Amino acid sequence: MNAPQGSKSRAPSLMRFAPAMVALLVVVISATDLADVDLWRHLKFGADMLANRGPIARDPYAYSIPNQPWISHEWLSEVIFAWIFARFGVIGLKALRLVCSAITIASLAASLGETFAPIGIQLGVMILASIGLIPGMQFRPQIFTYAMLSVIVWMLTRDNYRRPSPLWLAIPMLAVWANLHGGFVVGLAVLSVYALVAGLDGFISGNGIGRAAHLAAIVIGAALASLLTPYGIGAWRSALHTITRPPMLSHVSEWQSLFAGMAAVWHLPGLAVIFDVSLALMLGGFTLSVILAPRGRDLPLVAVGALMLAATAAALRNIPLGIIGCAAPLARHSMLLLSARSSMHRQRRASVATQTVIAAIALALAIKMGVLSRKLEADRSYPAGAIAFMAQHGLRGNILCDYEWAGYVLYHYGPKSRVFIDGRYEMIYPERIAEDFMTFYDARAGAARVLASYPHDYVLISSKAPARKLMDESKDWRLIYSDTASVLYARRKSTLANAPSTPIKGTDPKFTFP
Repeated sequence: MNAPQGSKSRAPSLMRFAPAMVALLVVVISATDLADVDLWRHLKFGADMLANRGPIARDPYAYSIPNQPWISHEWLSEVIFAWIFARFGVIGLKALRLVCSAITIASLAASLGETFAPIGIQLGVMILASIGLIPGMQFRPQIFTYAMLSVIVWMLTRDNYRRPSPLWLAIPMLAVWANLHGGFVVGLAVLSVYALVAGLDGFISGNGIGRAAHLAAIVIGAALASLLTPYGIGAWRSALHTITRPPMLSHVSEWQSLFAGMAAVWHLPGLAVIFDVSLALMLGGFTLSVILAPRGRDLPLVAVGALMLAATAAALRNIPLGIIGCAAPLARHSMLLLSARSSMHRQRRASVATQTVIAAIALALAIKMGVLSRKLEADRSYPAGAIAFMAQHGLRGNILCDYEWAGYVLYHYGPKSRVFIDGRYEMIYPERIAEDFMTFYDARAGAARVLASYPHDYVLISSKAPARKLMDESKDWRLIYSDTASVLYARRKSTLANAPSTPIKGTDPKFTFP
């Protein structure tokens, strides 16, 4: 049923026709059981902010930029993570993610229902979207952005088809969102693009400027609300700096372009290619369906989808944004392209028996995948043995370590021990710091200069790092610990470096979070 704008008829929605399927998709996108590389620093920073009773004004964690002013546009997320983990452990973190996943999936399902696309098309789009969302639903502040953006898009979809929409909620949402994650600027961009295109469309259609003024007021109110952070306009500057600067570390996969990342996936083992296929069908389907069936009476939503598609093409980390922005227009234009007609008389709600079976599958999958278990697996190798060795010998100081290990190191030792660079490389560190780190780690020309130019006390790197040869040949450093995962060096003048038992050959202890 291609319902007219303003129609009060009940749209066919997965939320009513197959709620158990929606629940199953929530479980699917929450099924990853890996500790993200940044989770340790989020927990550490949040715990320190709780102890500080608020954000920390100057960074105490990096010795390469001592006392650097620190604007953390995700401070509230880190406080929430730390508070929940301190009281409920891993189960609490998983429950938090499950809530964000549920909001994201439910809002997407509600948005698709507003398009009046047949249930079959909605289900197909939801399955593709869920597959594409799986890698992004990690234990990171981004999960709040996905949930918030999904709700915003649902409200805009209702508004587009002239159905009652609580768009005013965007104003208090942005006040909270701006403290949770820098992705709030995406929310403002989506609202602005929608308001601009919808306003122009209404004016050209002869409907006056009433709607444009209403939408503009909401955008202005949301923008002003986003200033209600400890940093004011500083949160905007920090967030925009993060998303607009070129990536400082070229080998970080999430900063790669969409096409480069998709090409790399084809060389991975297993079923990773499924993500490529789902993204190609989702994003490519959006583009083709809009081109081939352009008259969907949803130009503002198409503009939002195009904006999110451009963001996704620029960086892999934006894939969830593209999925959320493109889902509703894809369903709408697929319906038009296929000349589909939805009939409320022909579409029946899934039977109780069917719903029960699907719900049982969702529950079994949740148990099997440990959606609410007490365990988190490591997403990569971590220097657990070296950290245990340092704890045993009371070693503290400035640690030049792999930036992917920095959060792990800070969780156990920060800020009494500081690191050279951590996962905030695109948020707080000057470009030269990242360049110096990569120069050292990859043993490029100038690596010895980096080693001599900063007050490092220890060097902790992968046993396979290119810089290992440089460290082994250095006259100023000595290996004090090694295992299959990591090697630890101290300055040759240190007491432990001259101990008869040095270096210690260790073994990797079994990883247990945290």
